[in-house]
Amino acid sequence: MLFTVLCFLSLHAGQPVAGVTPQDLPALNEVGRAVLNWDGQSPVTLSERIRQLVPNVPVIDTLRALNLAQQRGQLAEDIRQQFAQIEVKQRTYQGKVRQAILEGRQRALRSWVGTPQGRSLSAIGDSGSWPDSNQPVNVGSDFDFTIFGADVEVNRQVRDACGAAILETLGAQGFQLRDFDVVVTAEGAEVESHVFETQGGIDWARRNLKRIELIYPDGKTRTIELWRGDPAGELAYASMMARLRHEAARNGDYDRMFDARGFLRESVFNDTGGGQGQTLWERYRPILEGLGVDYFRSQTSTAPGGCLDMARHLRLEVLDVPHLNARTRLKRMLKYLPRAHTLAQAAPGVRQLIADDPLLSDPAYTSLLSLARAVEKATPAELDILLRQHFGNYPDAGLQELGNRLTEMILRYSEVAYQAEIDRITWRSQPRNAAGKPSTGWKMIFGSSRAWGGAAMPSMPGPPGKPSKRYARLKRTAR
Repeated sequence: MLFTVLCFLSLHAGQPVAGVTPQDLPALNEVGRAVLNWDGQSPVTLSERIRQLVPNVPVIDTLRALNLAQQRGQLAEDIRQQFAQIEVKQRTYQGKVRQAILEGRQRALRSWVGTPQGRSLSAIGDSGSWPDSNQPVNVGSDFDFTIFGADVEVNRQVRDACGAAILETLGAQGFQLRDFDVVVTAEGAEVESHVFETQGGIDWARRNLKRIELIYPDGKTRTIELWRGDPAGELAYASMMARLRHEAARNGDYDRMFDARGFLRESVFNDTGGGQGQTLWERYRPILEGLGVDYFRSQTSTAPGGCLDMARHLRLEVLDVPHLNARTRLKRMLKYLPRAHTLAQAAPGVRQLIADDPLLSDPAYTSLLSLARAVEKATPAELDILLRQHFGNYPDAGLQELGNRLTEMILRYSEVAYQAEIDRITWRSQPRNAAGKPSTGWKMIFGSSRAWGGAAMPSMPGPPGKPSKRYARLKRTAR
């Protein structure tokens, strides 16, 4: 299992991370001057100049490297003094890229919707808040969306058509979507976009979309907003939410489903153990599905892969990326631990294994979940305080160690979920005696058979509270 995990994480280890070295600082100074001199009209005009100055690097990575050099005080004095103007120009640049994406994909869709092939299309899903014109975008923003539909081949064709239309709208001949950090994914062919590689990761991404634009066979569309913190309050059809409140009050479920502000309690549907969440979901399912609310149940068959996807993203998007300042690195780094925790503990039979695990139950590691939740909600000023509290005035070394601990913890989530699935398969396949118990001298490989109907077994060999030699080897290798 461990060999498989390490092979998975090293799939992209040979790919160099795009960035600019200190030897390129003269070129970065020229990039800063190019941004200052840009007239704020065509983003491709600026992109072409940047590519002339720093070839063979995606344009967006060069702009991010420029910002990092500014944060480190490495740029020329005239550039540093005018950097506030550069950031304004960067936001203008990204805003125009966003507009081209929205216009380009709508133009591509118009050639599909309402046609016989286009009838299989169901929606476009947006990851993140980037489509909202009220939300500013900067060079740290990425632009991800997914084409949903019943026919995978049509999804692929629409994906490619959208990508081509976006570049055409930008006038970006000779550029790639990567230059603008645009990723278009097709449902059923998600791995081709190299964002999430496993079904667990794909499921997670789908249930964390922030906006869905439903596509009807007659060519009409309807937009449903799913902004985090209030996943139902901003949906397009307020009347449907009013109906849900009315039905919940009539059935005595209002306080369980809504908070004091009248917003739907997101935590209700985090109850994946078949309890209150499932009961309420079945009772109000027709309304909730119309509102875009999802009741997600992780599975032991997909949870291990989902956790591996989170470990891979931690490596590729944070640990191996040089152009992140400490605040951004901390925030990005800690978002993958709660995701892996959710994927693992929501799978049947895994919650107790996590509670009994020597690593995952260690207070030194469980405290990281609390830190992740605090960082997720923190303002920039609060993030600076958390950085100083946990990592002092020189956080680089501490953040590197944090990355190692997070990797170790996420890999352990994957192994525990994987072993729970092996236990489940083995338990179900055993011959039974008249009492319904296994008729052989079988016992659990690892974990607790209570989850699958048997008597409890020790979760790991070795003295109570002390990891086994096998686990100690795992821990050393994961590091």
